[in-house]
Amino acid sequence: FSTRMKDMYVRYDKLAYQYRVPVPDAKVEPMLAGTFKISAVSPVTGGTVRFTTDGSTPTADSKVLQESVTVASVQGFRAATFTAGEQRQSLSFAPVDLSKRYAKYAKYGKLLGTWESGAIGSGTPKEAIFDATGLIDGNGTYRITFRYTSGQVRLDIAGIEVVRNDTVHVDEDIHHGYTGRATKDNTYTIKVANYETGASFKIKAQVYGDIGKDSNGVVLIKKQQ
Repeated sequence: FSTRMKDMYVRYDKLAYQYRVPVPDAKVEPMLAGTFKISAVSPVTGGTVRFTTDGSTPTADSKVLQESVTVASVQGFRAATFTAGEQRQSLSFAPVDLSKRYAKYAKYGKLLGTWESGAIGSGTPKEAIFDATGLIDGNGTYRITFRYTSGQVRLDIAGIEVVRNDTVHVDEDIHHGYTGRATKDNTYTIKVANYETGASFKIKAQVYGDIGKDSNGVVLIKKQQ
């Protein structure tokens, strides 16, 4: 049905019919680096998808989304369908804020990132990088917790390291933990000293599926008071 409608909208334009332009067909994928890959296609033949990242409504002058775009946060992302010749546009599409989806884990802190099925190694540790810039906001002790949400296998964690400005080692916590239908030692503690305003921070974790790659979950960070 949707395939047939893509061409019908073009016919409606030629006949000067009034209709509501559908929002883009979009998909949001959380990445291991802590970013989000957003892909979208126009549901209208000959149409384009334009987007903004500051919460404003896309216009005919906004950037065109070519296949996909990677953003640090879904908050503020908006996309809209524009028909051929920019004659009409749809309402804005706004992705679901993943932090709301994982609100039940709020006691473990703020959302640091996620891992998804197929992106982790199987049986052998693979580095996953999570951007903690802004979440690490001063000197102190931070707890990083891994929580399984779905999938056929658990996630094993060999340890984590925090680095400043991509290269400066800050601290590490090396111990084996796992999270799945059963959970053990899945929280890691790091200490930040000599905090620098404006510095970037990343959490590098060594993770893997115990007997496969079908595992999904969330990573959270909390500063101890």
